[in-house]
Amino acid sequence: MPNFPAPTFDYDRNYYESFRPEPYRTNSPVWNDHFGRAADQVIEVLKPASVIEAGCAMGVLVRQFLKRGVPVAGFDYSEDAIKFSGAADENLVGHIFQHDLRAPLDRVADVVICIEVLEHIEAEGAAPAVKTLCDMADRYVVFSSTPDDVDSIQHPNVQQPDYWDALFRENGFRPTDLNAKNFCPWCIVYERFEDRKPELVEDIMDEPDYEDEGATPFSLADTKDFPSLQNIADGGDYVPEVVAEDVVKKPKGKKRA
Repeated sequence: MPNFPAPTFDYDRNYYESFRPEPYRTNSPVWNDHFGRAADQVIEVLKPASVIEAGCAMGVLVRQFLKRGVPVAGFDYSEDAIKFSGAADENLVGHIFQHDLRAPLDRVADVVICIEVLEHIEAEGAAPAVKTLCDMADRYVVFSSTPDDVDSIQHPNVQQPDYWDALFRENGFRPTDLNAKNFCPWCIVYERFEDRKPELVEDIMDEPDYEDEGATPFSLADTKDFPSLQNIADGGDYVPEVVAEDVVKKPKGKKRA
């Protein structure tokens, strides 16, 4: 694999705290509600046997699929995002890990989801990233990338849908009319139209073990078992009590052959 440059923007705690209408945290009621509705739509429309989220950030969508009993894993480039996620909800540990989407990943799921990620990757990394998404997906890729936010310094590769369509077609996927617009209005569901090689069809997810099914998102102020998150709630700095080696784990299950 080529040596791709590191992002020119830091996707650290400050980045996620800058989100609106409220900071993007694993426990955020606003973001859990949004991604909960998106997860419900994916389940209703695509009926996924398993899910991988590429660019899972704080693990909010992964959390929602776990609560709904869907085998799921997620990964993100940001080490901070993985640390925050695992510290905020220990049920995410083992389901989230750090990985660069531009690099191949030996994982397979029925449905792969990638929401507002590829505009953050430089143009030369777009094709390898789309290839990784398609290599992981047995049936569908749920995908969005802003077509118009060209002024953001965080977005070096804002493109129109035709650009992404061409990259997905090169990898055996085509756009459909299936609806996943609870993520955002420009979200597209791509379906596989070329058969995968037989040795690549193993599903790699274990059944999720979410201990608090049906629970509502909890408040950051209630995380007494995680003092550093209580410190964040009080306006202080994040000091991880969960070390990276304990959080940055690949999901359990079989790799494909």
